[in-house]
Amino acid sequence: MTDAFYTKRGGDIIKTAQDFYAADDKAAFISIAIAEYKASAEFKHMLEAEAYFHGDNTAIANRPKWKMTKSGKEITFSQNIAISNFFFRFTVQLNQFLLANGVQLDDGIKEKLGFGFDNSFEEAGEMALINSVSYLFFDLDHVEKFEAAGDKGGKGFLMLFDERTSEPTVGIRFWQIDDMRPMYVELFEISGITEFDTSDNNQLKMTQPKRSYKRKTTNYPGGILPAEVKEAGDYGVLPIVPFYANRHHRSEFTKPIKTKIDMYDKIFSDFGDNLERTNDILWVISNFGGTTDEIKEMIAEINELGATYSQSDGSGNSSIMPHTIEVPYAARQIALKILEDSLYADYMAMNFSEISGGSLTNVAIDTAKFNLNTKCNRFEYQAFQAVRKLLQIAGVETENIKFRRQAVSNQTENINNVLAIYDRQLIDKQTALEKLDNIDIDEVKTILERLKEEEAAALSDMSAERELARLREENERLTQEGEETVNSQ
Repeated sequence: MTDAFYTKRGGDIIKTAQDFYAADDKAAFISIAIAEYKASAEFKHMLEAEAYFHGDNTAIANRPKWKMTKSGKEITFSQNIAISNFFFRFTVQLNQFLLANGVQLDDGIKEKLGFGFDNSFEEAGEMALINSVSYLFFDLDHVEKFEAAGDKGGKGFLMLFDERTSEPTVGIRFWQIDDMRPMYVELFEISGITEFDTSDNNQLKMTQPKRSYKRKTTNYPGGILPAEVKEAGDYGVLPIVPFYANRHHRSEFTKPIKTKIDMYDKIFSDFGDNLERTNDILWVISNFGGTTDEIKEMIAEINELGATYSQSDGSGNSSIMPHTIEVPYAARQIALKILEDSLYADYMAMNFSEISGGSLTNVAIDTAKFNLNTKCNRFEYQAFQAVRKLLQIAGVETENIKFRRQAVSNQTENINNVLAIYDRQLIDKQTALEKLDNIDIDEVKTILERLKEEEAAALSDMSAERELARLREENERLTQEGEETVNSQ
Protein backbone atom coordinates (compact mmCIF):
# COMPACT_ATOMS: atom_id res chain seq x y z
CA MET A 1 0.00 0.00 0.00
CA THR A 2 1.63 3.24 -1.15
CA ASP A 3 0.74 6.92 -1.30
CA ALA A 4 -0.32 6.31 -4.89
CA PHE A 5 -3.42 4.59 -3.53
CA TYR A 6 -4.62 7.82 -1.89
CA THR A 7 -6.31 10.90 -3.20
CA LYS A 8 -6.69 14.11 -1.24
CA ARG A 9 -9.69 16.43 -1.20
CA GLY A 10 -10.08 19.46 1.02
CA GLY A 11 -7.10 18.41 3.15
CA ASP A 12 -8.59 14.99 3.98
CA ILE A 13 -7.24 11.73 2.60
CA ILE A 14 -9.95 10.05 0.56
CA LYS A 15 -9.62 6.35 -0.16
CA THR A 16 -11.47 4.65 -3.01
CA ALA A 17 -12.67 1.15 -3.81
CA GLN A 18 -9.67 0.70 -6.13
CA ASP A 19 -7.37 1.46 -3.18
CA PHE A 20 -9.05 -1.27 -1.16
CA TYR A 21 -8.77 -3.96 -3.83
CA ALA A 22 -5.14 -3.01 -4.54
CA ALA A 23 -4.18 -3.56 -0.89
CA ASP A 24 -2.63 -6.93 0.00
CA ASP A 25 -3.50 -6.73 3.70
CA LYS A 26 -7.20 -5.86 3.84
CA ALA A 27 -7.35 -5.68 7.66
CA ALA A 28 -4.42 -3.23 7.75
CA PHE A 29 -6.06 -1.14 5.03
CA ILE A 30 -9.34 -1.01 6.97
CA SER A 31 -7.54 0.03 10.19
CA ILE A 32 -5.74 2.88 8.44
CA ALA A 33 -8.88 3.95 6.57
CA ILE A 34 -10.89 4.18 9.81
CA ALA A 35 -8.10 6.05 11.62
CA GLU A 36 -7.79 8.59 8.78
CA TYR A 37 -11.55 8.97 8.56
CA LYS A 38 -11.83 9.66 12.30
CA ALA A 39 -9.00 12.20 12.05
CA SER A 40 -10.55 13.99 9.07
CA ALA A 41 -12.12 17.44 9.22
CA GLU A 42 -15.29 15.93 7.76
CA PHE A 43 -15.70 13.44 10.61
CA LYS A 44 -14.92 16.09 13.26
CA HIS A 45 -17.51 18.41 11.74
CA MET A 46 -20.09 15.61 11.90
CA LEU A 47 -19.37 15.12 15.61
CA GLU A 48 -19.60 18.86 16.22
CA ALA A 49 -22.96 18.97 14.44
CA GLU A 50 -24.15 16.04 16.54
CA ALA A 51 -23.05 17.87 19.72
CA TYR A 52 -24.98 21.03 18.78
CA PHE A 53 -28.00 18.90 17.88
CA HIS A 54 -27.95 17.50 21.41
CA GLY A 55 -27.61 20.97 22.93
CA ASP A 56 -23.87 20.79 23.62
CA ASN A 57 -22.51 24.07 22.32
CA THR A 58 -18.79 23.30 22.52
CA ALA A 59 -17.73 26.90 21.82
CA ILE A 60 -19.61 28.16 24.90
CA ALA A 61 -19.12 25.15 27.17
CA ASN A 62 -15.33 25.21 26.69
CA ARG A 63 -14.73 28.94 27.07
CA PRO A 64 -12.30 29.84 29.90
CA LYS A 65 -13.66 30.96 33.25
CA TRP A 66 -13.01 34.45 34.58
CA LYS A 67 -10.15 34.57 37.08
CA MET A 68 -8.72 37.26 39.42
CA THR A 69 -5.92 37.31 41.96
CA LYS A 70 -6.27 38.29 45.58
CA SER A 71 -3.16 38.35 47.86
CA GLY A 72 -1.41 35.88 45.59
CA LYS A 73 -4.45 33.58 45.59
CA GLU A 74 -6.25 32.94 42.32
CA ILE A 75 -10.03 33.21 42.54
CA THR A 76 -12.14 31.60 39.82
CA PHE A 77 -15.64 32.91 39.29
CA SER A 78 -18.33 30.65 37.88
CA GLN A 79 -19.72 31.38 34.46
CA ASN A 80 -23.27 30.75 33.37
CA ILE A 81 -23.66 28.62 30.27
CA ALA A 82 -27.01 29.27 28.59
CA ILE A 83 -27.24 27.12 25.47
CA SER A 84 -29.98 27.45 22.88
CA ASN A 85 -31.28 24.55 20.82
CA PHE A 86 -31.77 26.10 17.41
CA PHE A 87 -30.08 23.34 15.40
CA PHE A 88 -32.20 20.64 17.04
CA ARG A 89 -35.36 22.66 16.39
CA PHE A 90 -34.50 23.36 12.75
CA THR A 91 -33.42 19.79 11.96
CA VAL A 92 -36.46 18.15 13.51
CA GLN A 93 -38.80 20.65 11.86
CA LEU A 94 -37.47 20.04 8.33
CA ASN A 95 -37.24 16.26 8.73
CA GLN A 96 -40.68 15.86 10.28
CA PHE A 97 -42.25 18.26 7.80
CA LEU A 98 -41.29 15.92 4.95
CA LEU A 99 -41.07 12.43 6.44
CA ALA A 100 -43.46 12.30 9.41
CA ASN A 101 -46.26 10.88 7.25
CA GLY A 102 -44.03 8.21 5.72
CA VAL A 103 -43.39 7.29 2.10
CA GLN A 104 -46.37 6.86 -0.22
CA LEU A 105 -45.98 3.91 -2.62
CA ASP A 106 -48.31 1.81 -4.76
CA ASP A 107 -50.08 -1.10 -3.08
CA GLY A 108 -47.80 -4.01 -2.26
CA ILE A 109 -44.52 -2.20 -2.90
CA LYS A 110 -43.72 -0.87 0.56
CA GLU A 111 -43.91 -4.40 1.98
CA LYS A 112 -40.73 -5.18 0.01
CA LEU A 113 -38.85 -2.69 2.19
CA GLY A 114 -39.86 -4.50 5.35
CA PHE A 115 -41.70 -3.79 8.57
CA GLY A 116 -41.05 -0.40 10.14
CA PHE A 117 -39.44 1.13 7.04
CA ASP A 118 -41.11 4.53 7.49
CA ASN A 119 -39.68 4.95 10.99
CA SER A 120 -36.20 3.85 9.91
CA PHE A 121 -36.28 6.19 6.93
CA GLU A 122 -37.41 9.09 9.10
CA GLU A 123 -34.51 8.53 11.50
CA ALA A 124 -32.10 8.22 8.56
CA GLY A 125 -33.32 11.59 7.30
CA GLU A 126 -32.49 13.19 10.64
CA MET A 127 -29.02 11.62 10.60
CA ALA A 128 -28.45 12.91 7.07
CA LEU A 129 -29.34 16.50 7.95
CA ILE A 130 -26.91 16.40 10.87
CA ASN A 131 -23.99 14.51 9.31
CA SER A 132 -24.51 15.31 5.62
CA VAL A 133 -25.30 11.64 4.85
CA SER A 134 -26.72 8.47 6.36
CA TYR A 135 -26.73 4.98 4.88
CA LEU A 136 -29.59 2.56 4.22
CA PHE A 137 -28.76 -1.16 4.08
CA PHE A 138 -31.26 -3.39 2.25
CA ASP A 139 -30.98 -6.61 4.24
CA LEU A 140 -33.20 -8.99 2.23
CA ASP A 141 -36.49 -8.42 4.08
CA HIS A 142 -35.92 -5.12 5.89
CA VAL A 143 -33.87 -1.92 5.80
CA GLU A 144 -31.29 -0.92 8.40
CA LYS A 145 -29.87 2.58 8.92
CA PHE A 146 -26.24 3.49 9.62
CA GLU A 147 -24.84 6.78 10.94
CA ALA A 148 -21.84 8.31 9.20
CA ALA A 149 -20.56 9.41 12.63
CA GLY A 150 -21.95 9.17 16.14
CA ASP A 151 -21.47 8.45 19.84
CA LYS A 152 -18.72 11.11 20.07
CA GLY A 153 -16.62 9.21 17.54
CA GLY A 154 -17.39 5.74 18.87
CA LYS A 155 -19.13 4.64 15.70
CA GLY A 156 -19.36 5.53 12.05
CA PHE A 157 -19.62 4.39 8.47
CA LEU A 158 -17.09 5.00 5.70
CA MET A 159 -18.08 4.52 2.08
CA LEU A 160 -15.49 3.84 -0.63
CA PHE A 161 -16.61 4.84 -4.11
CA ASP A 162 -15.50 3.61 -7.49
CA GLU A 163 -13.07 6.08 -9.04
CA ARG A 164 -14.56 5.79 -12.52
CA THR A 165 -18.32 5.42 -11.93
CA SER A 166 -18.59 7.14 -8.50
CA GLU A 167 -20.86 4.29 -7.43
CA PRO A 168 -20.72 3.08 -3.78
CA THR A 169 -18.68 -0.12 -3.92
CA VAL A 170 -17.20 -0.88 -0.48
CA GLY A 171 -18.63 0.06 2.92
CA ILE A 172 -16.84 -0.02 6.28
CA ARG A 173 -19.00 0.11 9.39
CA PHE A 174 -17.27 0.39 12.79
CA TRP A 175 -18.31 0.80 16.41
CA GLN A 176 -16.58 0.77 19.80
CA ILE A 177 -18.01 1.35 23.29
CA ASP A 178 -14.83 3.08 24.52
CA ASP A 179 -11.06 3.06 23.94
CA MET A 180 -10.60 0.22 26.43
CA ARG A 181 -12.94 -2.08 24.52
CA PRO A 182 -12.51 -3.86 21.17
CA MET A 183 -13.56 -2.17 17.96
CA TYR A 184 -15.94 -4.15 15.75
CA VAL A 185 -16.03 -3.78 11.98
CA GLU A 186 -18.33 -4.99 9.22
CA LEU A 187 -16.95 -4.89 5.69
CA PHE A 188 -19.62 -4.62 2.99
CA GLU A 189 -18.71 -5.61 -0.57
CA ILE A 190 -20.89 -6.36 -3.54
CA SER A 191 -20.30 -10.07 -2.96
CA GLY A 192 -21.08 -10.14 0.81
CA ILE A 193 -20.21 -9.17 4.40
CA THR A 194 -17.02 -9.92 6.34
CA GLU A 195 -16.60 -9.28 10.07
CA PHE A 196 -13.50 -8.09 11.95
CA ASP A 197 -12.62 -6.95 15.48
CA THR A 198 -9.60 -5.90 17.56
CA SER A 199 -10.12 -8.29 20.48
CA ASP A 200 -6.83 -10.12 19.73
CA ASN A 201 -3.97 -7.93 20.98
CA ASN A 202 -5.70 -4.78 19.74
CA GLN A 203 -5.06 -5.82 16.12
CA LEU A 204 -7.87 -5.83 13.59
CA LYS A 205 -8.41 -9.41 12.44
CA MET A 206 -11.13 -11.24 10.57
CA THR A 207 -13.53 -13.09 12.86
CA GLN A 208 -16.23 -14.17 10.40
CA PRO A 209 -15.50 -15.01 6.74
CA LYS A 210 -17.50 -13.42 3.97
CA ARG A 211 -21.14 -14.45 3.82
CA SER A 212 -23.73 -13.76 1.15
CA TYR A 213 -26.46 -11.16 1.52
CA LYS A 214 -29.04 -13.70 0.40
CA ARG A 215 -29.06 -16.82 2.55
CA LYS A 216 -31.55 -19.70 2.58
CA THR A 217 -32.02 -21.46 5.93
CA THR A 218 -33.60 -24.92 6.14
CA ASN A 219 -34.85 -26.01 9.58
CA TYR A 220 -35.39 -29.77 9.96
CA PRO A 221 -38.40 -30.95 12.02
CA GLY A 222 -37.73 -32.11 15.55
CA GLY A 223 -34.33 -30.46 15.64
CA ILE A 224 -32.62 -33.78 14.97
CA LEU A 225 -30.36 -32.19 12.40
CA PRO A 226 -28.88 -28.68 12.66
CA ALA A 227 -30.31 -25.96 10.48
CA GLU A 228 -28.80 -25.88 7.02
CA VAL A 229 -27.74 -22.48 5.66
CA LYS A 230 -27.11 -22.13 1.94
CA GLU A 231 -25.54 -19.09 0.34
CA ALA A 232 -27.93 -17.69 -2.24
CA GLY A 233 -25.86 -14.94 -3.86
CA ASP A 234 -25.89 -11.14 -3.96
CA TYR A 235 -27.74 -8.27 -5.62
CA GLY A 236 -25.18 -7.39 -8.27
CA VAL A 237 -24.61 -4.02 -6.58
CA LEU A 238 -23.71 -2.93 -3.07
CA PRO A 239 -27.05 -3.07 -1.18
CA ILE A 240 -26.28 0.15 0.71
CA VAL A 241 -27.74 3.47 -0.43
CA PRO A 242 -26.43 6.88 0.69
CA PHE A 243 -29.17 9.28 1.85
CA TYR A 244 -27.75 12.79 1.45
CA ALA A 245 -28.98 15.98 3.11
CA ASN A 246 -28.59 17.98 -0.11
CA ARG A 247 -26.96 17.81 -3.52
CA HIS A 248 -23.74 19.28 -2.14
CA HIS A 249 -23.41 16.33 0.27
CA ARG A 250 -22.85 18.77 3.13
CA SER A 251 -24.27 18.96 6.64
CA GLU A 252 -27.01 21.49 7.29
CA PHE A 253 -24.88 22.61 10.25
CA THR A 254 -23.22 25.33 8.19
CA LYS A 255 -20.89 28.14 9.25
CA PRO A 256 -23.64 30.80 9.09
CA ILE A 257 -25.74 28.68 11.47
CA LYS A 258 -22.89 27.81 13.86
CA THR A 259 -21.47 31.33 14.18
CA LYS A 260 -24.87 32.87 14.90
CA ILE A 261 -25.74 30.16 17.45
CA ASP A 262 -22.40 30.80 19.18
CA MET A 263 -23.01 34.54 19.28
CA TYR A 264 -26.57 34.06 20.56
CA ASP A 265 -25.45 31.70 23.34
CA LYS A 266 -22.54 33.98 24.32
CA ILE A 267 -24.79 37.03 24.69
CA PHE A 268 -27.32 35.02 26.68
CA SER A 269 -24.62 33.48 28.89
CA ASP A 270 -22.93 36.84 29.53
CA PHE A 271 -26.27 38.32 30.50
CA GLY A 272 -26.68 35.53 33.04
CA ASP A 273 -23.21 36.29 34.42
CA ASN A 274 -24.06 39.96 34.84
CA LEU A 275 -27.30 39.14 36.60
CA GLU A 276 -25.55 36.78 38.98
CA ARG A 277 -22.78 39.25 39.86
CA THR A 278 -25.11 42.17 40.47
CA ASN A 279 -28.15 40.54 42.04
CA ASP A 280 -27.10 41.41 45.60
CA ILE A 281 -26.66 44.75 47.38
CA LEU A 282 -23.33 46.43 46.54
CA TRP A 283 -21.80 48.33 49.46
CA VAL A 284 -19.97 51.56 48.54
CA ILE A 285 -17.51 52.53 51.30
CA SER A 286 -16.33 56.18 51.38
CA ASN A 287 -12.94 57.37 52.75
CA PHE A 288 -11.56 53.82 52.82
CA GLY A 289 -8.05 54.95 51.90
CA GLY A 290 -5.74 52.41 50.36
CA THR A 291 -2.94 51.59 47.92
CA THR A 292 -3.25 50.40 44.34
CA ASP A 293 -2.61 46.82 45.42
CA GLU A 294 -5.38 47.15 47.98
CA ILE A 295 -7.68 48.41 45.23
CA LYS A 296 -6.93 45.27 43.16
CA GLU A 297 -7.70 43.12 46.16
CA MET A 298 -10.92 45.04 46.71
CA ILE A 299 -11.99 44.44 43.09
CA ALA A 300 -11.63 40.72 43.75
CA GLU A 301 -13.62 41.15 46.96
CA ILE A 302 -16.41 42.89 45.05
CA ASN A 303 -17.10 39.68 43.21
CA GLU A 304 -16.60 37.57 46.31
CA LEU A 305 -18.39 39.76 48.88
CA GLY A 306 -20.51 42.17 46.81
CA ALA A 307 -18.85 45.32 48.24
CA THR A 308 -16.62 48.20 47.02
CA TYR A 309 -15.20 51.50 48.31
CA SER A 310 -14.05 55.00 47.30
CA GLN A 311 -10.73 56.68 48.14
CA SER A 312 -10.50 58.77 51.32
CA ASP A 313 -10.91 62.54 50.92
CA GLY A 314 -8.77 63.19 54.04
CA SER A 315 -11.65 64.44 56.14
CA GLY A 316 -11.62 61.39 58.33
CA ASN A 317 -15.33 60.91 57.80
CA SER A 318 -16.22 57.42 56.57
CA SER A 319 -19.55 56.10 55.43
CA ILE A 320 -21.10 53.03 53.96
CA MET A 321 -24.10 53.09 51.61
CA PRO A 322 -26.01 50.22 50.00
CA HIS A 323 -26.46 50.37 46.20
CA THR A 324 -28.00 48.14 43.59
CA ILE A 325 -27.08 47.87 39.90
CA GLU A 326 -29.64 47.53 37.13
CA VAL A 327 -28.20 45.31 34.42
CA PRO A 328 -28.70 46.82 30.95
CA TYR A 329 -30.75 44.45 28.81
CA ALA A 330 -32.37 46.43 25.99
CA ALA A 331 -29.39 46.19 23.63
CA ARG A 332 -28.98 42.48 24.36
CA GLN A 333 -32.68 41.87 23.81
CA ILE A 334 -32.50 43.54 20.41
CA ALA A 335 -29.34 41.63 19.49
CA LEU A 336 -30.90 38.30 20.47
CA LYS A 337 -34.01 39.06 18.41
CA ILE A 338 -31.91 40.00 15.37
CA LEU A 339 -29.85 36.80 15.71
CA GLU A 340 -32.96 34.64 16.12
CA ASP A 341 -34.60 36.10 13.02
CA SER A 342 -31.36 35.68 11.08
CA LEU A 343 -31.05 32.03 12.13
CA TYR A 344 -34.57 31.25 10.96
CA ALA A 345 -33.88 33.05 7.68
CA ASP A 346 -30.53 31.33 7.07
CA TYR A 347 -31.88 27.84 7.76
CA MET A 348 -35.12 28.68 5.91
CA ALA A 349 -37.09 27.40 8.90
CA MET A 350 -40.61 28.36 9.89
CA ASN A 351 -41.03 30.52 12.99
CA PHE A 352 -44.40 29.56 14.45
CA SER A 353 -44.41 32.58 16.77
CA GLU A 354 -44.99 34.70 13.67
CA ILE A 355 -48.21 32.92 12.72
CA SER A 356 -49.85 32.54 16.12
CA GLY A 357 -53.51 33.39 16.26
CA GLY A 358 -56.69 31.57 15.31
CA SER A 359 -57.86 33.95 12.58
CA LEU A 360 -54.99 33.38 10.14
CA THR A 361 -55.96 32.32 6.65
CA ASN A 362 -54.26 29.58 4.69
CA VAL A 363 -52.80 32.24 2.39
CA ALA A 364 -51.01 33.86 5.34
CA ILE A 365 -49.81 30.48 6.62
CA ASP A 366 -48.56 29.42 3.17
CA THR A 367 -46.64 32.68 2.90
CA ALA A 368 -45.02 32.10 6.31
CA LYS A 369 -43.90 28.58 5.38
CA PHE A 370 -42.69 29.47 1.87
CA ASN A 371 -39.00 29.19 2.81
CA LEU A 372 -39.56 25.88 4.60
CA ASN A 373 -41.36 24.47 1.57
CA THR A 374 -38.59 25.68 -0.74
CA LYS A 375 -35.86 24.04 1.33
CA CYS A 376 -37.97 20.91 1.73
CA ASN A 377 -38.11 20.60 -2.08
CA ARG A 378 -34.34 20.11 -2.15
CA PHE A 379 -34.43 17.59 0.70
CA GLU A 380 -37.33 15.70 -0.90
CA TYR A 381 -35.30 15.05 -4.04
CA GLN A 382 -32.60 13.34 -1.95
CA ALA A 383 -35.24 11.29 -0.12
CA PHE A 384 -36.84 10.34 -3.46
CA GLN A 385 -33.50 9.15 -4.87
CA ALA A 386 -32.73 7.08 -1.75
CA VAL A 387 -36.10 5.28 -1.88
CA ARG A 388 -35.88 4.73 -5.64
CA LYS A 389 -32.43 3.11 -5.33
CA LEU A 390 -33.58 0.92 -2.44
CA LEU A 391 -36.52 -0.28 -4.52
CA GLN A 392 -34.20 -1.02 -7.44
CA ILE A 393 -32.13 -3.27 -5.18
CA ALA A 394 -35.39 -4.95 -4.09
CA GLY A 395 -36.23 -5.55 -7.76
CA VAL A 396 -38.85 -2.81 -8.18
CA GLU A 397 -38.62 -0.11 -10.87
CA THR A 398 -40.92 2.81 -10.09
CA GLU A 399 -40.90 6.57 -9.82
CA ASN A 400 -44.32 6.75 -8.20
CA ILE A 401 -42.76 7.75 -4.87
CA LYS A 402 -44.52 10.49 -2.93
CA PHE A 403 -44.22 12.25 0.41
CA ARG A 404 -47.13 13.99 2.10
CA ARG A 405 -45.80 16.95 4.05
CA GLN A 406 -47.11 17.74 7.50
CA ALA A 407 -50.01 20.13 7.41
CA VAL A 408 -49.74 23.63 8.83
CA SER A 409 -53.08 25.18 7.95
CA ASN A 410 -56.38 26.60 9.05
CA GLN A 411 -58.27 23.30 9.12
CA THR A 412 -61.74 24.84 9.02
CA GLU A 413 -60.86 26.74 5.87
CA ASN A 414 -59.21 23.65 4.38
CA ILE A 415 -62.32 21.50 4.96
CA ASN A 416 -64.66 24.14 3.53
CA ASN A 417 -62.52 24.56 0.40
CA VAL A 418 -62.32 20.81 -0.25
CA LEU A 419 -66.04 20.30 0.32
CA ALA A 420 -66.85 23.17 -2.05
CA ILE A 421 -64.79 21.55 -4.82
CA TYR A 422 -66.29 18.12 -4.11
CA ASP A 423 -69.86 19.45 -4.14
CA ARG A 424 -69.22 20.91 -7.60
CA GLN A 425 -68.19 17.37 -8.67
CA LEU A 426 -64.70 18.54 -9.72
CA ILE A 427 -62.97 15.80 -7.71
CA ASP A 428 -63.87 12.29 -6.63
CA LYS A 429 -64.38 11.10 -3.06
CA GLN A 430 -60.87 9.63 -2.66
CA THR A 431 -59.16 12.81 -3.87
CA ALA A 432 -61.26 14.88 -1.49
CA LEU A 433 -60.25 12.72 1.47
CA GLU A 434 -56.58 12.89 0.47
CA LYS A 435 -56.72 16.68 0.38
CA LEU A 436 -58.11 17.01 3.90
CA ASP A 437 -55.24 17.96 6.22
CA ASN A 438 -56.86 16.45 9.29
CA ILE A 439 -57.05 12.94 7.74
CA ASP A 440 -53.91 10.82 7.57
CA ILE A 441 -53.14 9.47 4.12
CA ASP A 442 -53.04 5.91 5.45
CA GLU A 443 -56.61 6.29 6.73
CA VAL A 444 -58.10 7.12 3.31
CA LYS A 445 -58.27 3.52 2.08
CA THR A 446 -59.93 2.34 5.31
CA ILE A 447 -62.44 5.21 5.20
CA LEU A 448 -63.37 4.43 1.58
CA GLU A 449 -63.88 0.76 2.42
CA ARG A 450 -66.14 1.67 5.35
CA LEU A 451 -68.13 4.06 3.16
CA LYS A 452 -68.66 1.28 0.60
CA GLU A 453 -69.82 -1.05 3.36
CA GLU A 454 -72.22 1.58 4.68
CA GLU A 455 -73.54 2.28 1.16
CA ALA A 456 -74.02 -1.45 0.55
CA ALA A 457 -75.79 -1.80 3.88
CA ALA A 458 -77.95 1.22 3.08
CA LEU A 459 -78.84 -0.23 -0.32
CA SER A 460 -79.65 -3.55 1.35
CA ASP A 461 -81.88 -1.79 3.86
CA MET A 462 -83.61 0.11 1.07
CA SER A 463 -84.16 -3.13 -0.86
CA ALA A 464 -85.57 -4.80 2.23
CA GLU A 465 -87.91 -1.85 2.84
CA ARG A 466 -89.03 -1.86 -0.79
CA GLU A 467 -89.69 -5.64 -0.63
CA LEU A 468 -91.60 -5.23 2.61
CA ALA A 469 -93.66 -2.44 1.07
CA ARG A 470 -94.35 -4.62 -1.98
CA LEU A 471 -95.54 -7.48 0.24
CA ARG A 472 -97.82 -5.11 2.16
CA GLU A 473 -99.29 -3.82 -1.08
CA GLU A 474 -99.74 -7.38 -2.36
CA ASN A 475 -101.38 -8.41 0.90
CA GLU A 476 -103.71 -5.44 0.81
CA ARG A 477 -104.60 -6.17 -2.83
CA LEU A 478 -105.41 -9.82 -2.06
CA THR A 479 -107.45 -8.85 0.97
CA GLN A 480 -109.38 -6.31 -1.05
CA GLU A 481 -110.07 -8.84 -3.83
CA GLY A 482 -111.30 -11.38 -1.22
CA GLU A 483 -113.68 -8.84 0.27
CA GLU A 484 -115.06 -7.95 -3.14
CA THR A 485 -115.69 -11.65 -3.90
CA VAL A 486 -117.58 -12.15 -0.62
CA ASN A 487 -119.70 -9.06 -1.26
CA SER A 488 -120.57 -10.17 -4.76
CA GLN A 489 -121.87 -13.50 -3.42
